[in-house]
Amino acid sequence: MDELESPGWTVTEIKSALETEGWSCRQLSFSRGYESNAVQNALHRPYPAAEKIIAETLGVSAREIWPDRYGIDGKPNRKAGRRKLKRGE
Repeated sequence: MDELESPGWTVTEIKSALETEGWSCRQLSFSRGYESNAVQNALHRPYPAAEKIIAETLGVSAREIWPDRYGIDGKPNRKAGRRKLKRGE
């Protein structure tokens, strides 16, 4: 199965890999100046900044961990917010 077909890593796999590197989610969050639950939140819902921290710590791309959250170009698959049109434009 190649990377494109992969369903991604499970929460258990991510936590185990972090522990192998000597980190808990809480420790990693604090070490980068985030609230204690930032890395934990990224395990369950999109959070690009924390996803990047996890991926860098594990030495892989965020896309490898969460292929459903990232495009082939490596950019997050997030819908841009809708901009309100200014009056008079």
